Amino acid sequence: VRCYGSSQWLDAQQAFFVHSPQLQTPMGCGLAAVPTFAEARQLADEMHGRIVRFDELPKVIKSRTEDGLSETRPSK
Repeated sequence: VRCYGSSQWLDAQQAFFVHSPQLQTPMGCGLAAVPTFAEARQLADEMHGRIVRFDELPKVIKSRTEDGLSETRPSK
């Protein structure tokens, strides 16, 4: 995955993810990957988000979609 603050590639299973509706992300999912817990904590605090790990992502994405929070909707 791409690091949120740089063009660095990260191993998704080692990265820390921050989930927040305040994050402006290309796919509109509100997820950002960073390499360290310290960076994740800082970003989560700034964006009022929470830190998740790779294995938690399917649950986060599913709950976001079920809650109607998905920003990507098919066009009519």
